[in-house]
Amino acid sequence: MIREENSRQAKMLKQLDDILPQSPNRPKTHGIFFCGISSENMQEKDSLSWYFHYEAKKVFLMAVKLHRNNIKPESIGIISPYMKQVKHLCDLFVDADVAMPKIGSVEIFQGQV
Repeated sequence: MIREENSRQAKMLKQLDDILPQSPNRPKTHGIFFCGISSENMQEKDSLSWYFHYEAKKVFLMAVKLHRNNIKPESIGIISPYMKQVKHLCDLFVDADVAMPKIGSVEIFQGQV
């Protein structure tokens, strides 16, 4: 939660209000978003990890929208519980030659401000 209404972060969130997921319960100064996306679970034969192609594509497109609105990749974090999904997301950014935000499991983001 961003505390100051006129902080740089609060102004940035206000600027992005049209493209961020909307919810009547979401405070306008809340900078973390959870997107529920129904998607088919996929698993490669040689892996125990899961990935969700449609979900990854939607998350990738949201990151591209943020980037086009002058949000730097280092200001974006994408958390996934599955390593195969992390790899799939990274591949989307590399294949599209788009600057990659930080993508990883919860552990990668622990302790960061």
